[in-house]
Formats: sequence, structure tokens, C-alpha cells
Amino acid sequence: MNECRRYIHLYPAGSACGTISDLAVFARALLHESKGCPLFDKDDTLTQMLEPSMYYSDGSTARFRHGLMCETGAIYYTGHGGNTEGFTSSLQLDIFNRTGFVMMTNKQMDRIYEKALKEELYGPLNTELVESSITQKYEFAGNYIITGGTFATGSYSIYNIVLDNFNVSSTGQGYTGSNGVTEIKQISDNSALFKLVTGKDDVYYLRKDSSGNFTGFSNSSFDFIKISDSEYYSGWAVIYAMFAALLFMVIMTFVHIIRLKKFKGEPLFGFRITELLMGVASIGITAGTVLLFSSDPFDIPARAVFCIMITVFTALLIVINIAAIIRKLKSGFSIMLLIETICTALITTGVIYWKLFQFWGI
Repeated sequence: MNECRRYIHLYPAGSACGTISDLAVFARALLHESKGCPLFDKDDTLTQMLEPSMYYSDGSTARFRHGLMCETGAIYYTGHGGNTEGFTSSLQLDIFNRTGFVMMTNKQMDRIYEKALKEELYGPLNTELVESSITQKYEFAGNYIITGGTFATGSYSIYNIVLDNFNVSSTGQGYTGSNGVTEIKQISDNSALFKLVTGKDDVYYLRKDSSGNFTGFSNSSFDFIKISDSEYYSGWAVIYAMFAALLFMVIMTFVHIIRLKKFKGEPLFGFRITELLMGVASIGITAGTVLLFSSDPFDIPARAVFCIMITVFTALLIVINIAAIIRKLKSGFSIMLLIETICTALITTGVIYWKLFQFWGI
């Protein structure tokens, strides 16, 4: 194998490689009786490994078995998939009847073969596994953020609103969602059925807090966490306001450059220089933001440089704006300075709200 072209900074992508035969050997070992399992020295280790390590909110349905995901289909599957730079793999087991299958393709993010193999071997989704009488109806309409690859903290948390969002709307008779979900139907007190544009159905389990209130949906790979309308729309408002302010300041920078030669006397000439410096700071913030979100999220040194760049230019913008205000108080405030002060406040709010200064944490 040649030198790896790209390192994947994700667990459990440990840069290991193998063939489908290797994966089949591993699958057979996991389906072995615990006693004498070739993977472990102790006879009870495999049994312990395949016991649930995390449950859904109902407290009885397994979500993970020590790193292996639990999925609901025609049966309860236990396994894991992989998607790394042009390839897809899957290991799916029926640990109760000791059967399973492995799959590898040379296509990234493949879902066709995995779904087809599951249905070919075990049949279509069996909702009777989770469907039951409903004693508590929940309100699903609202806005959600999607975890599972989402940055929870730091400068990339803006993706929660911009990219990793999910919207559910009421149709009067039920619910429909974004991201290819045509219908959402509650099928028990603890689960819902998602109908997809592909014609397939998926089971999601209801997330609940300690008081039993609905807080979102979960499956083995994702959490759809419901957020308030105020949090959702305020997040978008901060984004739009920040970038509108940056756009205005950048445009005015070039306007001031063109008009600067017309003003020679003090204090007007000095004020134009001050406005020009504020524009330069705004360009620095814009450049840092563009570089930050066009870089590899897992390139920590680059992210640190761009976050520091944004922080320094934001601080410079604030200092220059305060200096301009103090200077103009002596000669009378101007409409342009008022607008630029508002823009400075909006830009600073955006940087702080979305933590564009924070390069640590994900």
C-alpha cells in the first residue's frame, strides 16, 4: 500500500486497512460462542462486549453495545459501518441468531448495497418490533440541530444552524421534515417512523428529558435535538447581521480610499484615515472567516491561526471605533460614524456569539 494520501482525524478510523475476507473473519469471531472466542482470552469477555452499553430514552432499547451500533430493521442489527475517502464498509450481525454479513464497496457513503443486502437477507423494516399503542402524543413541529459529526463547541458550532439543521412542519394530519423526509409518524410512546423520498422507512427513537418531555429524535448514528424558535432564528439573525455589517464596511473601505484624496485638512482627513483603518480591520475579519471555514476543520494549527486572526482584527476594529468616537465627540457626531459603530457592534456580537475566537474544542 502506498503512503496514505489523507489522515482521517476521526475515531475509530485508525488508518487500518484490510480486505472483505479479513472483515468476514472478524464477523465470525463476534458470532462465536463467548467461551473459546478467538478474540479474547477470558471466556466471558465477548458476552460482556455484546451487552448494551447505552440505551435510548426509554431505558430498555439498546443503542450501543460497546462501540457497536444497534439498529432496527427486519431484526435488531448490531454492527458498524465505515466511510473513508472513497470506500464504504459495513459489518451487520444478528447476535441473537448468530448470523450476519459484511460488505465493502469502492464508493464513499454508499447506502444502496447495505440496505439491499439487509432486505435481501432479512427482509424489509419490521415496525412491529417497536410499534405499540400510543398513550402520549408529542408535538414534533419545530427546528432541530443534528449531532453526529457536528461541532458542539468552538468556532465550527455555526454549522449547527447553517448546515446541520433539520426542520419539521405540521401538515394538520401529521408531520413532514426537511433533508428528504416526507413524513414523520409517531408509532409508539418511544418511537417514530421517518418516511424518506427514496421510498424507504427508518425508525427513530424519541429523546426525552428527565421529566419525560420530548426533546428530539435519535438513532444509532444521529441525534436530532429540538431547539427553541428563538434560538434558531436569533442564530440566523446574528449571522445575517454580522455578514451584512462586514459587507458594508468592506464596501465603504474602497469608497473612503477613492474619496480620501479630496480631504486634506484636519480633522476631516484624520477621520477618513480612521474610517479607512476600520475598513482594513473588517477586511481582516472577513478574510479570517473565509479562510477558517474553507480550511480542514481538523487542522488545528490552521484553525488556531485563523481564529487568532479574527480575534486580533476584531479587537483592532473595536479600538479604532472607540478612538473615532472620542475624536468626533469634540467636533460633533456623524451619521457615518454612527452606522460604522453599529456595524462594529454587530460584527463583535457575531464573533462572540459563534465563538469565532475559539479554535479549541469540537
